[in-house]
Amino acid sequence: MKKEKKEIFEAQNIFGLNDDFIRGYLKNLSSYDDTISREEFFTILKILGLAHHQTAILAAMGKNYNSFDQLKKKVKKAQESSAREKNKARAESIKETQEEDGDNEDITLDIGEAYSFKNILRGLAMEALRSSIQKHLIKAFEKVPSEVICIWIYSKKRIPYETSETKDIFVQQCVLIDGTMLNFDEKSLSPKFVSYRDDIRKFHKHQTSLISFPLSKNTIVRRTGCDIIKHPFKRFKDHRNADYMQKGKMHSLMRVPLVCDDHISDVNEYRRYFFISFENKLNPERTAILETDDAMQSVNFFTAEDEKIALELRKELFLEIFPWLVIAFHDDVPMKKYIELFGKSQKIEEDIPLEMRIVSPHPDNIGNLESNDHNTTSPE
Repeated sequence: MKKEKKEIFEAQNIFGLNDDFIRGYLKNLSSYDDTISREEFFTILKILGLAHHQTAILAAMGKNYNSFDQLKKKVKKAQESSAREKNKARAESIKETQEEDGDNEDITLDIGEAYSFKNILRGLAMEALRSSIQKHLIKAFEKVPSEVICIWIYSKKRIPYETSETKDIFVQQCVLIDGTMLNFDEKSLSPKFVSYRDDIRKFHKHQTSLISFPLSKNTIVRRTGCDIIKHPFKRFKDHRNADYMQKGKMHSLMRVPLVCDDHISDVNEYRRYFFISFENKLNPERTAILETDDAMQSVNFFTAEDEKIALELRKELFLEIFPWLVIAFHDDVPMKKYIELFGKSQKIEEDIPLEMRIVSPHPDNIGNLESNDHNTTSPE
């Protein structure tokens, strides 16, 4: 009897992407360069206060602590021997290590290990951010009571492109962490934290957007009523509707950014972190929202004193959450840099305190918006 030839069947690509794209995407992904040595891995755990969790962290990475640490010690010993006997001892020691453990000479975390470790740190940082932001927003509500108070965080996220020739491998966004929008409930007369469906916005450096504007121009927004619509960076000029407000309309707005000089990268510019947003100021009794109509002119519910309070609040928050912001949202900062950044008690380069690197934002001055480039600002 003639045997039937088995037909090899492969399901159709469910992603709808062509093969060239997939090959390029995977090639770029495999070139992931944010890796560290095993020695640096343990150093980072120490400076982040996670050393006593190292066995569990390695287990979460699919690694056994004993074999992981043993290899690190073997290679360190081989390298020390290499320094003393530059030729024969070095070659034999490294060869022995490679034969026994199958790892390379520089002993860096492989791509899978580096991805896994970075994601573990990012997850911890996100939870720390959520807790800290909620705590500070409650404090902000006590000082400047508003219907909505939230923190929009600047994100520089690494994405693998389909071709290795693409130089810009980061997408810029403004992100609202889930569960960190403080919302005042008029029925219970108390604030509560809610989730907002539209919690990621593309960062537009030059396009109109009152989400991007405070950070792109390092400029405060402080407006009420029709002056919100008049802002040159307001995207929708025909309304002040806001679906996350209880009555569906924005009556007053204050947004205060936090930008620093960039002590992290080699690029000579400023680094954006976040802005704090106060929306719809409450009356002094905290029982209702201060409302406007389109006929009201020259009114600003958020005062200059409110602005001063917001400036101080966002500085206090920044000094607490700086490491977590970098780990969770700044993919352009390599993990090797963590040792330098977080191992000096927030003093970076020539012992300059982190708070001295905060750049003062421009005031909300409609006449000078075009010239408000943040290279004209100065430290606070």
